Amino acid sequence: MISVLLLAVLLIGGGVLYRQLAPGVNTNPVDGTGDSVSVPRHREESSALSTELPAAETEEPRSTEEPITDSPAELSDDLSADFGVLDEDGNPVHLSDYFGKPIVVNFWATWCPPCRAELPYFDAAAEAYDGQIQFLMINLTDGYNDTVESATAFVREENQYSFPLFFDTEFSGVEAYQVNAIPVTLFINADGSLLHQQIGAMDEATLDEYIRQLLA
Repeated sequence: MISVLLLAVLLIGGGVLYRQLAPGVNTNPVDGTGDSVSVPRHREESSALSTELPAAETEEPRSTEEPITDSPAELSDDLSADFGVLDEDGNPVHLSDYFGKPIVVNFWATWCPPCRAELPYFDAAAEAYDGQIQFLMINLTDGYNDTVESATAFVREENQYSFPLFFDTEFSGVEAYQVNAIPVTLFINADGSLLHQQIGAMDEATLDEYIRQLLA
Protein backbone atom coordinates (compact mmCIF):
# COMPACT_ATOMS: atom_id res chain seq x y z
CA MET A 1 0.00 0.00 0.00
CA ILE A 2 2.81 2.41 0.90
CA SER A 3 4.64 1.64 -2.34
CA VAL A 4 1.47 2.41 -4.35
CA LEU A 5 1.09 5.77 -2.61
CA LEU A 6 4.74 6.60 -3.25
CA LEU A 7 4.35 5.74 -6.95
CA ALA A 8 1.29 8.02 -7.25
CA VAL A 9 3.15 10.90 -5.58
CA LEU A 10 6.08 10.45 -7.95
CA LEU A 11 3.82 10.44 -11.03
CA ILE A 12 1.93 13.59 -9.97
CA GLY A 13 5.13 15.40 -9.03
CA GLY A 14 6.75 14.45 -12.34
CA GLY A 15 3.81 15.86 -14.29
CA VAL A 16 3.96 19.18 -12.44
CA LEU A 17 7.72 19.41 -12.93
CA TYR A 18 7.38 18.71 -16.67
CA ARG A 19 4.84 21.49 -17.13
CA GLN A 20 7.10 23.92 -15.28
CA LEU A 21 10.16 23.02 -17.33
CA ALA A 22 8.41 22.89 -20.71
CA PRO A 23 6.01 25.86 -20.97
CA GLY A 24 6.29 25.91 -24.75
CA VAL A 25 4.73 22.49 -25.28
CA ASN A 26 1.66 22.79 -27.48
CA THR A 27 -1.13 20.73 -25.93
CA ASN A 28 -3.70 21.91 -28.48
CA PRO A 29 -2.21 21.70 -31.97
CA VAL A 30 -4.05 23.34 -34.82
CA ASP A 31 -5.67 20.82 -37.13
CA GLY A 32 -7.06 23.30 -39.64
CA THR A 33 -10.63 22.08 -39.28
CA GLY A 34 -12.09 25.30 -37.86
CA ASP A 35 -12.88 28.69 -39.35
CA SER A 36 -9.35 29.96 -38.75
CA VAL A 37 -5.90 28.63 -37.97
CA SER A 38 -3.20 30.05 -35.71
CA VAL A 39 -0.34 32.05 -37.18
CA PRO A 40 3.11 30.76 -36.13
CA ARG A 41 4.71 33.35 -33.87
CA HIS A 42 8.20 32.62 -35.17
CA ARG A 43 9.54 33.05 -38.67
CA GLU A 44 12.20 30.93 -40.29
CA GLU A 45 14.93 32.74 -42.22
CA SER A 46 15.12 31.70 -45.84
CA SER A 47 17.33 32.60 -48.78
CA ALA A 48 14.14 32.83 -50.84
CA LEU A 49 13.45 36.19 -49.18
CA SER A 50 16.86 37.69 -49.85
CA THR A 51 15.99 39.02 -53.31
CA GLU A 52 12.78 40.66 -52.11
CA LEU A 53 13.68 42.30 -48.81
CA PRO A 54 16.29 44.98 -49.69
CA ALA A 55 13.84 47.23 -51.57
CA ALA A 56 11.35 47.13 -48.70
CA GLU A 57 14.02 47.76 -46.06
CA THR A 58 15.52 50.78 -47.81
CA GLU A 59 12.16 52.38 -48.56
CA GLU A 60 11.19 55.10 -46.10
CA PRO A 61 7.83 54.25 -44.50
CA ARG A 62 5.05 56.60 -45.48
CA SER A 63 2.98 58.26 -42.80
CA THR A 64 -0.76 57.74 -42.77
CA GLU A 65 -1.02 61.50 -42.30
CA GLU A 66 0.13 61.98 -45.90
CA PRO A 67 -1.49 59.15 -47.88
CA ILE A 68 -0.77 58.88 -51.58
CA THR A 69 -3.99 58.73 -53.56
CA ASP A 70 -5.36 59.86 -56.88
CA SER A 71 -8.82 60.29 -55.39
CA PRO A 72 -10.13 63.66 -54.16
CA ALA A 73 -12.07 61.93 -51.37
CA GLU A 74 -11.66 63.56 -47.97
CA LEU A 75 -9.91 61.21 -45.55
CA SER A 76 -11.08 60.39 -42.05
CA ASP A 77 -9.21 61.70 -39.01
CA ASP A 78 -9.31 58.10 -37.71
CA LEU A 79 -7.26 56.37 -40.40
CA SER A 80 -6.68 52.62 -40.37
CA ALA A 81 -3.26 51.47 -39.18
CA ASP A 82 -0.75 51.62 -42.01
CA PHE A 83 1.70 48.87 -42.99
CA GLY A 84 3.98 47.95 -45.86
CA VAL A 85 4.05 44.88 -48.12
CA LEU A 86 5.49 43.89 -51.50
CA ASP A 87 3.42 43.78 -54.67
CA GLU A 88 3.77 41.04 -57.26
CA ASP A 89 6.58 42.92 -59.02
CA GLY A 90 8.59 43.16 -55.79
CA ASN A 91 7.82 46.85 -55.23
CA PRO A 92 7.14 48.10 -51.68
CA VAL A 93 3.64 49.50 -51.24
CA HIS A 94 1.62 50.65 -48.25
CA LEU A 95 -2.01 50.36 -47.28
CA SER A 96 -2.22 54.16 -47.19
CA ASP A 97 -1.33 54.28 -50.90
CA TYR A 98 -4.86 53.09 -51.62
CA PHE A 99 -6.81 55.40 -49.32
CA GLY A 100 -9.44 57.32 -51.28
CA LYS A 101 -11.14 54.16 -52.55
CA PRO A 102 -12.85 51.37 -50.55
CA ILE A 103 -10.35 48.62 -49.71
CA VAL A 104 -10.70 44.93 -48.88
CA VAL A 105 -7.61 43.41 -47.26
CA ASN A 106 -7.35 39.65 -46.75
CA PHE A 107 -4.52 37.98 -44.81
CA TRP A 108 -4.08 34.37 -45.91
CA ALA A 109 -1.59 31.53 -46.43
CA THR A 110 -1.47 28.45 -48.63
CA TRP A 111 -1.24 26.15 -45.57
CA CYS A 112 -4.52 27.50 -44.14
CA PRO A 113 -7.57 25.38 -45.17
CA PRO A 114 -10.18 28.05 -44.24
CA CYS A 115 -8.20 30.59 -46.26
CA ARG A 116 -8.15 28.36 -49.31
CA ALA A 117 -11.90 27.74 -48.98
CA GLU A 118 -12.81 31.42 -49.25
CA LEU A 119 -10.29 32.50 -51.90
CA PRO A 120 -12.68 31.77 -54.81
CA TYR A 121 -15.19 34.24 -53.31
CA PHE A 122 -12.55 36.97 -53.14
CA ASP A 123 -11.41 36.22 -56.67
CA ALA A 124 -14.96 36.58 -58.01
CA ALA A 125 -15.54 39.77 -55.99
CA ALA A 126 -12.26 41.32 -57.14
CA GLU A 127 -13.33 40.80 -60.74
CA ALA A 128 -16.91 41.96 -60.19
CA TYR A 129 -15.90 45.17 -58.36
CA ASP A 130 -12.78 45.98 -60.36
CA GLY A 131 -12.34 49.75 -60.42
CA GLN A 132 -14.73 50.28 -57.50
CA ILE A 133 -12.87 48.52 -54.68
CA GLN A 134 -9.17 47.86 -54.20
CA PHE A 135 -8.50 44.28 -53.12
CA LEU A 136 -5.25 43.46 -51.31
CA MET A 137 -4.87 39.69 -51.00
CA ILE A 138 -1.88 39.51 -48.68
CA ASN A 139 0.03 36.26 -48.30
CA LEU A 140 1.84 35.68 -45.01
CA THR A 141 5.18 35.06 -46.66
CA ASP A 142 7.39 33.72 -43.86
CA GLY A 143 9.97 32.29 -46.25
CA TYR A 144 9.47 28.79 -44.89
CA ASN A 145 5.84 27.67 -45.12
CA ASP A 146 5.15 30.19 -47.89
CA THR A 147 7.66 31.92 -50.16
CA VAL A 148 7.06 34.55 -52.82
CA GLU A 149 7.59 31.88 -55.47
CA SER A 150 5.38 29.19 -53.93
CA ALA A 151 2.52 31.59 -53.12
CA THR A 152 2.63 33.04 -56.64
CA ALA A 153 2.55 29.55 -58.18
CA PHE A 154 -0.38 28.59 -55.94
CA VAL A 155 -2.39 31.65 -56.99
CA ARG A 156 -1.50 32.09 -60.64
CA GLU A 157 -0.70 28.58 -61.84
CA GLU A 158 -2.46 26.05 -59.60
CA ASN A 159 -5.73 27.97 -59.18
CA GLN A 160 -5.51 30.67 -61.86
CA TYR A 161 -6.85 33.38 -59.55
CA SER A 162 -6.62 36.92 -60.90
CA PHE A 163 -6.99 38.95 -57.67
CA PRO A 164 -4.22 41.45 -56.77
CA LEU A 165 -1.52 39.55 -54.88
CA PHE A 166 0.77 40.98 -52.18
CA PHE A 167 3.38 39.52 -49.83
CA ASP A 168 3.84 40.37 -46.14
CA THR A 169 7.48 39.26 -45.93
CA GLU A 170 8.14 41.30 -42.78
CA PHE A 171 4.80 40.51 -41.04
CA SER A 172 4.16 44.25 -41.00
CA GLY A 173 0.41 43.83 -41.51
CA VAL A 174 0.28 40.96 -39.03
CA GLU A 175 1.80 43.19 -36.36
CA ALA A 176 -0.27 46.27 -37.25
CA TYR A 177 -3.55 44.39 -36.80
CA GLN A 178 -2.37 41.81 -34.23
CA VAL A 179 -3.26 38.91 -36.50
CA ASN A 180 -3.03 35.74 -34.40
CA ALA A 181 -5.18 33.50 -36.60
CA ILE A 182 -6.09 33.56 -40.27
CA PRO A 183 -7.93 34.29 -42.41
CA VAL A 184 -8.49 37.88 -41.35
CA THR A 185 -10.27 40.40 -43.58
CA LEU A 186 -10.32 44.19 -43.23
CA PHE A 187 -13.06 46.27 -44.82
CA ILE A 188 -11.80 49.86 -45.07
CA ASN A 189 -13.93 52.80 -46.14
CA ALA A 190 -12.83 55.23 -48.82
CA ASP A 191 -12.02 57.80 -46.14
CA GLY A 192 -9.45 55.42 -44.62
CA SER A 193 -11.51 54.40 -41.59
CA LEU A 194 -12.00 50.75 -40.66
CA LEU A 195 -15.54 49.50 -41.28
CA HIS A 196 -15.06 45.96 -40.02
CA GLN A 197 -12.38 43.41 -39.15
CA GLN A 198 -13.50 39.84 -39.79
CA ILE A 199 -11.64 37.02 -38.04
CA GLY A 200 -12.22 33.64 -39.65
CA ALA A 201 -13.48 32.49 -43.01
CA MET A 202 -16.61 33.98 -44.60
CA ASP A 203 -19.15 32.59 -46.99
CA GLU A 204 -19.87 34.42 -50.23
CA ALA A 205 -23.04 36.08 -48.91
CA THR A 206 -21.23 37.59 -45.90
CA LEU A 207 -18.43 38.92 -48.09
CA ASP A 208 -20.94 40.50 -50.46
CA GLU A 209 -22.82 42.12 -47.58
CA TYR A 210 -19.73 43.91 -46.26
CA ILE A 211 -18.81 44.97 -49.78
CA ARG A 212 -22.27 46.52 -50.18
CA GLN A 213 -21.71 48.42 -46.94
CA LEU A 214 -18.43 49.76 -48.30
CA LEU A 215 -20.16 51.02 -51.42
CA ALA A 216 -23.22 52.43 -49.66
